[in-house]
Formats: sequence, C-alpha cells, structure tokens
Amino acid sequence: MEKIFNFDIKAFMSHPHNESDVREEIIHPILKALGYTVNGPNRILREMKLLHPYIQMGTNKKKIYIFPDYILQVNKKCVFVVEVKSTLKNLDNQEYISQAYSYSSHREVNAQKFVLCNGNEFVVYDHMYLEPVLRLHLEEIEPRWNEVYKQLSPDTFLRPHIFNYLPDYGLQCFRLGFTNIEQNFYGAWVGTIARLDMNSFTISLVVQSEGKEFEASFDFDETLYHDFLAQIPSAKRWHVENSLSCAPFSYHTQIKNDSFPVSFTAVLNDKILFNKDEIYIPFKIKNFI
Repeated sequence: MEKIFNFDIKAFMSHPHNESDVREEIIHPILKALGYTVNGPNRILREMKLLHPYIQMGTNKKKIYIFPDYILQVNKKCVFVVEVKSTLKNLDNQEYISQAYSYSSHREVNAQKFVLCNGNEFVVYDHMYLEPVLRLHLEEIEPRWNEVYKQLSPDTFLRPHIFNYLPDYGLQCFRLGFTNIEQNFYGAWVGTIARLDMNSFTISLVVQSEGKEFEASFDFDETLYHDFLAQIPSAKRWHVENSLSCAPFSYHTQIKNDSFPVSFTAVLNDKILFNKDEIYIPFKIKNFI
C-alpha cells in the first residue's frame, strides 16, 4: 500500500475544511505521488488563466477569464483537470460537474479526464463515459492506490498498454510443469526488445496457446545478439541497433509494420520475477533458428 498522506485521513474528514485546505493537504500529496511536479515533463499548472468565450454585456462583448484549480500536463499535453471544493460541497451537484467538464474541454486544454474532490470524496470522470470511472472516499485512496494510478498517472497517458496485461506464459508453463522442456517459437512477432545490461537482452511478445493469448518474455545474452540481428529485416535492423545502443535502450513497436518475426528455441527460466506491475517467469533463449 502506498503511503500518500502523513496524517490521519479519517481525522481530517471529521472536520469541515475549505478549498485551500483540501488543495494543500489532499490534492498536492496525491499529484506528487502520481509523479507530477511544478517543473519537468509531468507538470502541475495552478490556476492557469483561460479565456472564456465572449460574454455579452448589453451591447458590448467583454472578455472573461476562468481559472481551473489544477491542469496536469504530460509532455506539454494537458491530460486532466482537478477542481477542488470545500468539504461542505456535494460533488453530485451538476453545476460542479459541468464546471469541471467545461474546463477540461476548453480549447486551450482539451484534456481527456477531469477530477472533482471535496476532501471527503475523490471522483474521476472520463469524457468517453457519462458516469465516473472512479469514485473513492478519501480513506480508500491509499488501499486502492493502484486504481488511482491507473486512471491518472503519466504512464496512463504515455503507456496505457502497461495496464492491460495478458496472463504470463511463463507462469502458465510453470503451472503445467513445463519447466525443463525446450520449446520452439517460429515466426513470433516481437513487441519489445530491450537491453537489460551490457551483456543481456530481453524480448517481449504475445504467444497463442490453447486458444488463448499470453504475454511472454525471452532473455538472451550477448553471444546470441548477432544471430538475433540477422533475423531482422534490413530496413528495420539499423533502427533496432540504434535504439538498443542509447537510452532508454529499448525498441518498442507501436504498429505491426514496426514489428518483425523471429524464430528461436527457449526453455523456461528457474526464477519468478516481480516488479510493481506484475509477476512473471521469463524464458531463456537457447538459439535462434
């Protein structure tokens, strides 16, 4: 469980608080934990000045400006808006929802999502849906942090595919007892190739087994690197080599035209690996065929 707040959140909720309190004590820690800062590529913009459409005042048109509480940017693209209310305000009020929606859909923002928070509840809306995609009481924020992160983190907008994991093929083989069996993979389409360190690499791809799709990872060392390159079409080979020789030392395919098939023999590794997103068992490639 992530530790977001350094105080008793239930005690905070038991007393009335104004918008400034909610911003400082609730919203700022949440945005920081998500990975947003006032500088850098994942940026917090406070009360950004936006031009409202002209308002007719009698026979004159007058420029009116609006100021959303927070606009969040990822690589200079606005991704969601946060509108803060006091603890006495009801977030089901259609006026508040419409206000936050109008900020997020403003032509200078054009964000996909918006958030309402009153120090008691935290509600996330997505323009694609009428109902909230996430609604939490504040005491649920920490135990359900993975849900908040999935909706609002920079990764959500940069790498949405990481939240849609297929089951791991290595774990499936381990459960079936295929621990020392060499398997041949013919014409497997590479999704990602990454350098793990100076002497090792890993490939990720989708494997079909018994009518189901699985994600699979395949590791190999420097001695097989040139055999791997030999299977890449010449039009893509230079790009793959260049991507693996400089940070972030990986080649990702966005569309099938970026991908390419490889054939190899591999055996299941003997270690279960963990990261913040998944549990998996990689294979070790024995040779490219």
